[in-house]
Amino acid sequence: QRIIADPDFPKHADVFTNELSLARHELPAYLGTKARRVKAIRIAQRSDSLFTPYMELARKKDLRIWLGHPLLENGRLYNAYSLITAHGIAYTQRKKFLWKTEDVKKQKGGYVDAADRWEGNFKHYAILICSEVEAFYNILRWDRPSLVPELREAQPRLVVVPAHWLHFTKFFEKEARVVARPLWQKNYKKNGKDFSVIQGVRPEGVFVFGVNAYHTFVMGPAGPEQPSRRVIKLGALNSPGWIQVIGNIINIVKRNL
Repeated sequence: QRIIADPDFPKHADVFTNELSLARHELPAYLGTKARRVKAIRIAQRSDSLFTPYMELARKKDLRIWLGHPLLENGRLYNAYSLITAHGIAYTQRKKFLWKTEDVKKQKGGYVDAADRWEGNFKHYAILICSEVEAFYNILRWDRPSLVPELREAQPRLVVVPAHWLHFTKFFEKEARVVARPLWQKNYKKNGKDFSVIQGVRPEGVFVFGVNAYHTFVMGPAGPEQPSRRVIKLGALNSPGWIQVIGNIINIVKRNL
């Protein structure tokens, strides 16, 4: 909130925060699944008051602010990502793919429920919440419909991945590279069966904006001046501040809080 309120923070922007950004300090990693669920429900029950200061900032600076938060809806607890404007909540995306420690269907005392379908298909950008991005890396692992065809059909120029991985920076970037790379397909045979592995979204590649709890980066396709590389990291931030992306121009601003 203090970062967005900074006088130098750009106006008229779409702002992306990390997964669970509204609850990050109240849901530490050491909590067990049952304790996290109780905490998350309490946060969800007072979410309206948590959104209010961001609505004021959105009105003051003409911003569209995405915030990660727990959502309690019809008795089900979701890991959600909501778009906040000056007028309130414009849209809410519920996380579809869950870890076993999150999914109440897979582990007794689990943390959250999964949405019935992927809800992140937007015109100018698409959002993959945390583990949703894994559908691109090893699609053979998923025993459910992949969201990959939906994202390739939409062909956004920007894919945003809000996450809450505290200690998996390299893994997070590896997942993002698979999405950012130019469209690629290879056929394999395993146990006598043919299957295809497809990576990328658009023939020319896309930009991926990874917004982790303590690590933010921009990944994109390499240019013709780097013919041996498919994807490069265009910028990263590991301290308080923000990354501003305007077309192909990337500005990194650090702030002491």
